[in-house]
Amino acid sequence: MIKSLFIKNYVLIEQLDIDFANGFHAFTGETGAGKSIIVGALSLILGNRADYSVIRDKNKKCEISALFDISKNKSAQQWLHEQDIEHNDEIECRRVITSDGRSKSWLNTRPCNNASLKQLGSLMVQIHGQHDQIKLNNSKYQLAVIDETGQYQTVLNDVADLSDQWQKNNTALNQIELAGALNESESQLLRYQYEELKELDLGESEIDGLHNNQKSLTHAVDTIANIDQSMAMLSGDSNVTENVAQISQTLSLIQGIDLSEVMAMLDEVSINLNEIEAQLQTKHESIEINPEKLNEIEYRLDQIYTTARKHNVVAENLYQHQLELGEKLELNDSQKQQRIQLLAEKDKIETQYQIKAKSLSQARQTTAKQFQQQVTKIIQQLGLGKAQFLVKIQHNPETSISQLGQDVCDFEVIMNLGQSAQKMSATASGGELSRIALAIEICKNQDIQSSSFVFDEVDAGIGGAVAETVGKLMRKLSDSQQVFAVTHLPHVAGLSHQHYLVSKKEVNGLTESSVELLNQEQRIKELARMSGGSTITETTLQQAKAFMNVN
Repeated sequence: MIKSLFIKNYVLIEQLDIDFANGFHAFTGETGAGKSIIVGALSLILGNRADYSVIRDKNKKCEISALFDISKNKSAQQWLHEQDIEHNDEIECRRVITSDGRSKSWLNTRPCNNASLKQLGSLMVQIHGQHDQIKLNNSKYQLAVIDETGQYQTVLNDVADLSDQWQKNNTALNQIELAGALNESESQLLRYQYEELKELDLGESEIDGLHNNQKSLTHAVDTIANIDQSMAMLSGDSNVTENVAQISQTLSLIQGIDLSEVMAMLDEVSINLNEIEAQLQTKHESIEINPEKLNEIEYRLDQIYTTARKHNVVAENLYQHQLELGEKLELNDSQKQQRIQLLAEKDKIETQYQIKAKSLSQARQTTAKQFQQQVTKIIQQLGLGKAQFLVKIQHNPETSISQLGQDVCDFEVIMNLGQSAQKMSATASGGELSRIALAIEICKNQDIQSSSFVFDEVDAGIGGAVAETVGKLMRKLSDSQQVFAVTHLPHVAGLSHQHYLVSKKEVNGLTESSVELLNQEQRIKELARMSGGSTITETTLQQAKAFMNVN
């Protein structure tokens, strides 16, 4: 519900601060007093477009704010939660318009744009006026009305759940495509390349080993010759080993000088020379002269380098390339299998969805028939005596899968006997549409609604018993919802819980509108004025009391 409304420097209003309660609120006043200005200001809070012309004093900013109690409005709470906006079951919508026509908006202390105001506002307030026809003729809104009225929440939830499953499945399929899943020809090429490398059977460090063996076999003769020469120097005619031994023996005869360190080094040299000779002998024995094996190695290297060039890869990276191809092939096979499973699941989900969507459509059609009868009965009481309200539910299984099923809803009316059914916007006037909107709200499931309703002169062009019916319906609606009505009929205003008088006066050469909450005595006088004009008589006073059911 709307708890309070603050308006400053807007059209004819200098400053206004009003608190509201539950129930039915009526705004009355003479023509031109500014009754609909209140509705206009509220529309700005709900995200409607604003311009420079609404500013009363062009040297000052225009400010409008409204405080809402959303303790029973689960939809608004959910929206605020999704936007990460904190609240304690209350939300203040505030908007400031400057002289350059720009506006700034806030939800509590959080800056926001008009789109956010509009989204949240649509969950908290429904405005119905003679020119408010867009929502009433919106197919999604019409379908939501039927769904809110019907008793088939389980099947509606099933359809939404299957739609979510289908969407997740579709997302997974798209991710496989985006991940670069290969088509059949690409997959075949990849497998051929991988099998070719597997057949080559390249070891991780094989190339380094082949190169080392190639060098060893290529230079085997020279290597053997050099080792033989070195070994001859160690133990041949020059015999380095014997010379070192002779040096050690000669130095050991010297007395009076400490040569222990020198002798130790000579011993170490002697040991190392023996070790060198032994290792050279071992190396000499291990070296083979094998032209046939050299040819095999060179052929193997040629195979490897030829394959590397074919794969456009450096030979040293060919082994890693094989691993990468294997991983890519394994991933592709996995994705292929996953895609097959997802497609099978998708077919299953779509089949289940079609069944549930059809059931949902049938439930909607049953509800639609009942709902159109209820609305028709009420609009005929509202001065549309020959009118018929029709709800058409069209099911199209070819349409895309959505949480709401595959139905299109159309509200149509037959305004006069002999006419064919037409969309409401094509045949009903603004006032007629507003009364139809009132009837629709009355017939909706009140238990799940949580909006405030604003009716702006929906009673235009009617009077008498019809006007009284309008008032009674608004009063009935206010049992469960907060209702505001801008009206010129005492039959309607007399049934309100709270009655506000909108008036205007001249202040410092400027016209200014004000709003006053009337007490019972003031209400009786205002209702008498509305029914009998500026001259109030005992008759009009009694009539006014009758409108209020006051003796």
